[in-house]
Amino acid sequence: AGYRAQTGLMRAAVTYSQRHAATAAVRRKEALELRSARRLTDILLLWRDDIRHPNPEYAVNYAMVTVAFTLRELILFDQISLFERVVPLGDAQLREELPRMVLRYLGVKDD
Repeated sequence: AGYRAQTGLMRAAVTYSQRHAATAAVRRKEALELRSARRLTDILLLWRDDIRHPNPEYAVNYAMVTVAFTLRELILFDQISLFERVVPLGDAQLREELPRMVLRYLGVKDD
């Protein structure tokens, strides 16, 4: 729902940030995003013992970046139609496959 809500506004914010990276507002936004990502990493690492990747902290961060870029390209920048020629990428598939991909990458066992 997050990436689907206000897609145009989010796309405009991303584009503005890319074009105006040196502005104070963009630097503050990036600092907040980095702090939020670190907090999420800390939360996910509460399950460090379940993560079999040799470097759990790196793996969690890498997985988050991968998911963010995937959603950004497919939803914010409307690239689903291009990639659906290769594999179905509707919301149902994204909800099912992205968590599966992340859990497998982290080496988390299914219960």
